[in-house]
Amino acid sequence: MSATSEAGDVGNILAKVQDELHRLKEQFATTSDSETTVLDLRHLENAIERTERGIKAHAEKAFHAANNQVLTLPLVSNNSPVLQREPILGSLSKSPAKLASLKAITSGSSTVGSPSPGQKVKEAWGGRLIRNPTNAVSRQFLSQRFGVSLPAVAVREKQVQESKKIVSGTTVEPLTVLPRQNRIDPQLTPPPITEDDARKGLRSLIERGLIPPAAELSLKPSPVKNRQARLHSHSAQFSRLKISDGTAAGSNLAGVKVDPDQAFSSPKPVEKKSSTKSVSASPPPLPPSQNRHSSTLSCSTALSAKATARLTPVTFETQLPQLPAPYPTPATTSIDAQKIVIQQGFVVTTSAEYEAFQQANAIQWGSIVSIIKQLEVLLKAFSIPIAVIDCEKLSALSLHYELEHRPSREELMNCIINQKDVRRLMNVPGQRFKAANGHHVAATCIQTQYRRYRDRIKYLAYRKQKWAAGVIAMTWLLHIRIRRVRERLQNRRALQLERFAERRKALKNDWASISKSRRVIIHIPSKGYPEDIRETLKDFPISQNYQMARISDIRDPLVEVIYISPVTLSDETLQYYIKLMRMCSESGKSEIGDDASSATAADIGDRFHVIVPERLNTFTGHNMALSTILMYSLKTIERIKNLIKGRPAFIVPGIVSRDDVAVADMLGVPCLSAEPDVARLYSTKSGGRIIFADAKMGVPPSELGIYGEQQVFTSLASLVTNNLHVQRWIFKVDDEFDSRGMAYCDVTKYLQCYDWAVKESQRYGEKWTKKWAQEAANGRIAAELPSILRNHVVILNKRAYPTWEKFLAAFVRGDECRGGGVIEAAPPSHSVTSLTVDFFIDPCRNIRLMSSGDQVHDSPYHLCAMSVPQASVDPQQLKSITMAVAKSCCNRGIIGYVCVDFVTFIDPLTMNQQVWAVDLDVQYSDSLAMCQLFRFVTGGDFDFSASGLFEVPIDNQLRLYEEKEEERRKRRREWEDDVILRKRPTAARFGVMSARLYHTNLSVIRYSVFFQMCRAHTIGFDMEERCGCVFTLVDSSTRSRIGMICIGEDLPSAIALFSRNLSIIHQEISAPTMPGINNFKATALELHKIAGITEENETSFAKQE
Repeated sequence: MSATSEAGDVGNILAKVQDELHRLKEQFATTSDSETTVLDLRHLENAIERTERGIKAHAEKAFHAANNQVLTLPLVSNNSPVLQREPILGSLSKSPAKLASLKAITSGSSTVGSPSPGQKVKEAWGGRLIRNPTNAVSRQFLSQRFGVSLPAVAVREKQVQESKKIVSGTTVEPLTVLPRQNRIDPQLTPPPITEDDARKGLRSLIERGLIPPAAELSLKPSPVKNRQARLHSHSAQFSRLKISDGTAAGSNLAGVKVDPDQAFSSPKPVEKKSSTKSVSASPPPLPPSQNRHSSTLSCSTALSAKATARLTPVTFETQLPQLPAPYPTPATTSIDAQKIVIQQGFVVTTSAEYEAFQQANAIQWGSIVSIIKQLEVLLKAFSIPIAVIDCEKLSALSLHYELEHRPSREELMNCIINQKDVRRLMNVPGQRFKAANGHHVAATCIQTQYRRYRDRIKYLAYRKQKWAAGVIAMTWLLHIRIRRVRERLQNRRALQLERFAERRKALKNDWASISKSRRVIIHIPSKGYPEDIRETLKDFPISQNYQMARISDIRDPLVEVIYISPVTLSDETLQYYIKLMRMCSESGKSEIGDDASSATAADIGDRFHVIVPERLNTFTGHNMALSTILMYSLKTIERIKNLIKGRPAFIVPGIVSRDDVAVADMLGVPCLSAEPDVARLYSTKSGGRIIFADAKMGVPPSELGIYGEQQVFTSLASLVTNNLHVQRWIFKVDDEFDSRGMAYCDVTKYLQCYDWAVKESQRYGEKWTKKWAQEAANGRIAAELPSILRNHVVILNKRAYPTWEKFLAAFVRGDECRGGGVIEAAPPSHSVTSLTVDFFIDPCRNIRLMSSGDQVHDSPYHLCAMSVPQASVDPQQLKSITMAVAKSCCNRGIIGYVCVDFVTFIDPLTMNQQVWAVDLDVQYSDSLAMCQLFRFVTGGDFDFSASGLFEVPIDNQLRLYEEKEEERRKRRREWEDDVILRKRPTAARFGVMSARLYHTNLSVIRYSVFFQMCRAHTIGFDMEERCGCVFTLVDSSTRSRIGMICIGEDLPSAIALFSRNLSIIHQEISAPTMPGINNFKATALELHKIAGITEENETSFAKQE
């Protein structure tokens, strides 16, 4: 080899040597076959093979040491201008001396049978030289013998074998950490940071505590500089700027938008002066007229030049040449060097870009090829004509899917540059059936869809069956659990009812002693309505507190009252009741006598307790009965147990329910009422008719037990036919209360066949009561009733039943426990008075009349107030019919408090006064609670035995009574001699009371201001005369509802006082622009009507006398 080739590229030299050795071997093998000198040529071939193996081994080591890369050689073509290879045989032919020496070796080996010992030693010594290319003698031997010039190989240093003895101790220098004082007290000045610590980096300083973790770190100067971006005009946005760039081979910035005012030029290479030699200048750029082959050749040449430059010995500095950018050719005009093309489902492998991409990614080419195959399959399946692939994304995708995992279609699509066009073609219906195997794909698709549809139908049926099985299983399990819970509850309820009956029996046996000894009465004003009724009631807790006047039972000095409040009471309200109770007790001249009045006044504050359950505000979203809330208030139960410990006690409920029985069982005390089911049955409209029928009471014409819509029309038609003189008919839902479940209709007023029916009744005369006589009229009336009721019925509570259809649905519903209704006739008179009588049945079945009064209605059938005592019916007649009802209740096991409603009127046919019993409630009523307070503040009581009036003892006659009593005791006269003097002097009192007064403007003033206003207008109570006004406070939260009792010497004065108080309060708390929502005005108007009727009656009575 010449000197220039030795100083050349090492890679080119080794490649040339390998090629020459291969060709020489092949030529000698051919020559030996032809000349039949196989024995001599075999030695030469062995020597050449050993030389080739040695050179290859040392060449790979040299490449690995120089490049530290994979042991590969750059791709070198035969037409490369840099590596102009020359056949070895041609060089031998030009050198006769070398050819002659080879012939001599060949001929010599053919004549001598075996080499001499000296030749063997020489050949062995030459083999050792060939196997050690690092030796200078070996390099010279190869150069002289074979003309091979080996590259300079750096001699590897001998590795000194380290000692395997384990050395203990630290292997790193200790680092500075934050001192202990600074860790304890962060306010101390931190130690300075040395330069060695700073070299460890910020992360090390933070971890060692030298820099606080929350410190803000910033670099000065900042590596990032901000400047304003330039905005291009709309016309310049789409103009393409031609830029000549030679910074890197294969770069293409044709699609990049840059600022036009900045010139973009190729940077000049940095010139460095070499200390020994300098590399020759870079080759001149190729002319633009070269074809695609020349472009490919120049790219390959450039790559080879880069590879050989890395193998150049580092004994001198090298100036890297700047390769020019490739000129665009027809094949690479629109495709960059980092892009490959897939046409008609096949990748274009003949492009320069593909070859460059293959060379650049030779290590991972296997995984890239698999990704390309998947792309080909995808594009071929949809007959995509051309797709441009992004090589960078393709290479990155192949790194994630080197093994068995296959990329998804979306990941493959992300590698396509023109994926928008590809997606548009793929989304064309039927596009995937246009490929070569489109018919097969279409058939497969049809079969797949059919199988999918078939399997989907089966799966849906299976899933439905599975869901149904799961629902059935869960329902069955839930049913089993609910049944078990119900059985447990039923057993518990049955046990509670057994204990309830046992305690009531014990109360009956001990009632005589309990009623005369100290006892505790637990008042629970609970209204145990059904849940669907309670949920629709407004201000349900306040309506339960209408009976706050129950605490007046402490008028008996032997009674202690525990009142369970359904609302939270303020301290102001409690102080008012304490003062009221003490004031009435100090006046003390009640029926209990003077000897007990002093005792009652002393301990009046300790003999009644108002308790609010702790769970009162827990169930705010539900209108739960007070007894239900008390059942869940365990602390309140324990407190009540402590208050009644060691003393006889019993519960007085409101509307008794199963929860009252549970509370009584928890407290271990009897309940003074009937069983819940019995009380509920006879408190309905139909159940009350059973009691009245047993007592042979007068009741209005009615039909009960109606549970069907058609039955409503037929029953009403029959009632109208039998009672043509009755104009108004009333519909009552069986389990409702007050006027909530009531509606009425003036049927005869809208009945077109009414005149004809009257004539028919007159024509038949006494035979009109027969069914056959009423058949025609009954049919015509029944045909007209549906439209009449639909258009002309009046529903009293529109909030509960907005339409006739909803009222009718509630009216006709029926089950074992509730539902149904009653149709009854309204009294055929314009002057009708409703009255209420309350009586008490003790456990020993002794009956006591508690109160009586006339009702005051602010709207039809809606009670707003009551006047006591009643003045509409003869007291003895009222007592007799009430006692008959009470005895009927006793026969059915009812004990406790019962309320009965009557109506009285003048019959237009007979002109006699009629009394009808219309309703019965087994409960402690609101009117009874107010009458108890009436008793307490006046010290009087009702005289049902004679006059039926409410009699109150008079103080000015009481002294004379006491003197006569003292004189009688001294004379020791008999009872009959002094019966007149022993009768206590009394006077009649009348009262008007209401527990349901409401005014929204009352909530703007406090109770203290309200009572000051009342005192300013002389609204109060006179303890000496037992006349005046007393209030009950039932709503401590909004203060919009109050109760009031006005007491006078006669009924007109009491009515006038009640009306006056309502007018004054309304004027004081209202303004013309803010009248508020109230029932003051309606109540006052009704009282004025009653006062006028009373005055008219008195005038007529005076004329008769």
